[in-house]
Amino acid sequence: MGKDNVLRVEQFQFTDKFDSDNVLKTNFTFKNCNFKDEFSIYGLKQNIGTFDLSHNTFGSENPLEFGNFMFQNSKFSNVWFLDNKFLSYTSFVNCEFFRSGTILKDKPIMRKANSFIRNEFDDLYIKDCSILNIEGFTRCQFMGRLYFEELKYNESTSLYFSECTFHNYTSFNKSSFSELLIDKTTFKDMVSLQQASFEKVYLDLTNFEKTAYFDDIKISDISKCDRKTLRTIKQQLQKTDNKIDYNRFRSYELSAYYRELKWNWNDGKDKFILGATWLATGFDHSWRRALLFTIVSGLFWYSIVYFFEFFFALNLAGDDNFMKGAFRFFLVTDFSSPFKAKGEFLENWGIWIPLVLGKIFIAFGIYEMIQAFRKFKA
Repeated sequence: MGKDNVLRVEQFQFTDKFDSDNVLKTNFTFKNCNFKDEFSIYGLKQNIGTFDLSHNTFGSENPLEFGNFMFQNSKFSNVWFLDNKFLSYTSFVNCEFFRSGTILKDKPIMRKANSFIRNEFDDLYIKDCSILNIEGFTRCQFMGRLYFEELKYNESTSLYFSECTFHNYTSFNKSSFSELLIDKTTFKDMVSLQQASFEKVYLDLTNFEKTAYFDDIKISDISKCDRKTLRTIKQQLQKTDNKIDYNRFRSYELSAYYRELKWNWNDGKDKFILGATWLATGFDHSWRRALLFTIVSGLFWYSIVYFFEFFFALNLAGDDNFMKGAFRFFLVTDFSSPFKAKGEFLENWGIWIPLVLGKIFIAFGIYEMIQAFRKFKA
């Protein structure tokens, strides 16, 4: 123990067989320690208890001194990391973090379990880990490179960052989460979430100072994502010139905006325009749906014109061939009667209303179909 009440330890090792029957029901507490060369835990199987690391330093300020700080093939209950400094490369490989409702003697957990608060990390490598019911990382500084890769999926797998700063390259590639929530956080270098999959993503007040890669990202329940999150992802995809995923998230954003709008005086205009777009092509701009919309809506209004012209008004002067008139009705710029010679117009002015509406719907459908074919253009 030093004069500053800090315990200095050159090496610490804990090793056990993870597949053994040794299930530990105990609390691990490391406080005010300086682990200079090594801190390694291998094969720990902790089902009940807490794992508490607070106010510790791992490694040395001297860049020429390297330490070995490793957590591998272990299971941790109710993790609590507070005010630690990891000054050398640290790894968590094939580990499980979970929350247990009790510690020793069935005493309840009084504070938030599975929390990482005000920690500073150098290079950090986390792979093949299962993170269950985690409270998250709060006010942490990631000074070196961070790799959150191939994290194992579970319906309780969630990852939360609040008021954190990432100073170097960050990767979440090929990881699966139930939820990823990032709030008031800054990424000063590149960040990659390529081929990652989530049920829900939440990004708020998140600053990407350099490029963020969201290529091939999958969100299974897109309706749970708010419009700000979808817009942020869309903007980053646009920066990387990923037109395919950009258009996909653009449609998600429009859909989210449509759900937010109400049928009232202020929102009604945008709600109507977006509703017409959704009806014509869907927010993903499907040309097939636009073609179907054009044919169905055109035939609907044409049928009304046909009915009033030959059955209601009893106008037998024109050609009542239904299909022949339909082909002429679909000529958007031709407002003459589809049942008479070119240049002759409908005599009943009331029938002009469905005629004009039909032309508008057909023109809108054709326009949306053209837009659908142009959606990958610059």
